[in-house]
Amino acid sequence: GSIMSNEEDIARAHNAQALLNNELLQEAFQELQVSYYTAWKNTKPEDTATRERLLLSVGIVDSVKRTLEGYVAQGVVTSAKISSLYDNNN
Repeated sequence: GSIMSNEEDIARAHNAQALLNNELLQEAFQELQVSYYTAWKNTKPEDTATRERLLLSVGIVDSVKRTLEGYVAQGVVTSAKISSLYDNNN
């Protein structure tokens, strides 16, 4: 990945938090997960390829959420570092 400035890191964190707080996006994530899980439950046990694809799809939705949460966490760390530097210099 590229090296971001502190400001970019914090801006990314704010944008990620806004997405995580967005009700429509959260509703879409939930709808996708329920849809994939329901489809998975309705597959036959021997339909391995379809079952694996559906479980992978659920995992991708979770992965997007975790990635956004990671951006938020990184922004918190960056903000704390900046605050610490500022406090130590004053």
